[in-house]
Amino acid sequence: MSNIAPKTKIQTIGFVRLLVLGASLSLFGAALSILLDADTHPKPSFLYPSISITVTCSFLVYYAGNAYAKRNYPLASLIWTVCLVLTTALPFLQLLPIEYDNEVLLHIKYLSPPIWLYSVSFPILLFLILEIRIKDSTQIPLSVFPIGLSVLSSIILMFFSSALIASIGNDSELIMLPMTLFLSSAIPILITCLIVSITVLTKKGYILVGTTSLILIGLAVEYFSTLLYGGPYFIESSSYIPYPGFPILPVLAGTIPGIVLVLAGIAIGREIFFNSIETLNEIVPTNVK
Repeated sequence: MSNIAPKTKIQTIGFVRLLVLGASLSLFGAALSILLDADTHPKPSFLYPSISITVTCSFLVYYAGNAYAKRNYPLASLIWTVCLVLTTALPFLQLLPIEYDNEVLLHIKYLSPPIWLYSVSFPILLFLILEIRIKDSTQIPLSVFPIGLSVLSSIILMFFSSALIASIGNDSELIMLPMTLFLSSAIPILITCLIVSITVLTKKGYILVGTTSLILIGLAVEYFSTLLYGGPYFIESSSYIPYPGFPILPVLAGTIPGIVLVLAGIAIGREIFFNSIETLNEIVPTNVK
């Protein structure tokens, strides 16, 4: 067991560095995308605060990664938490369950960038924060592959779900239904949080519960995505107006990430099974002697 823990720690540090780089680059790319699309925005100057905040968070995320490598976990966790809160709050300024019926509220809405821009950084930052906050339960080693597969699933789900909602909102009355729009946007975020949380718990040693949950959530996401194949059933016009992007968007937003999540759960279970057999093979000869 003493040989397993250091190896696992090295893998974790390398994996965290990779995630930090991915989150930092994705935030920088998000800021660049906002800047390039500013000309199409009703109030281009209103996007400058979002650009500044996103760029700053990009550098802060990378800086916190260096703090993590130096074992300054409280500082890294604090910086990542602040960046997560800021980059989550920005896109939701335009999705609040209220009527934007006056100039002040419209100005608040204009400050908000699209949510899909943060679909890579959000799951990664949440994973990094929980990686620090949740303590290890056991020293059972897990390879990077199934954990990375689970994180990838959450990124795919969040990205295409936000793209799906944006597509519906642009072509329907959804933009006039604040609560429906808010819930439609918030539910994929909550599912992403659930996937990432269970992934970290599984990595920390809660194997049985984590593996089972990943598989069940993956199957549930697959099933509910099939309900959208015929169109956005949660708005009235879907019963008589065909919407472009269906069923491709639901497949990308739910079916594919659901399959990836199930595969991640199976891969973790398989890995634990073979690790247990290998451990038994090491113990039994020692007892026989």
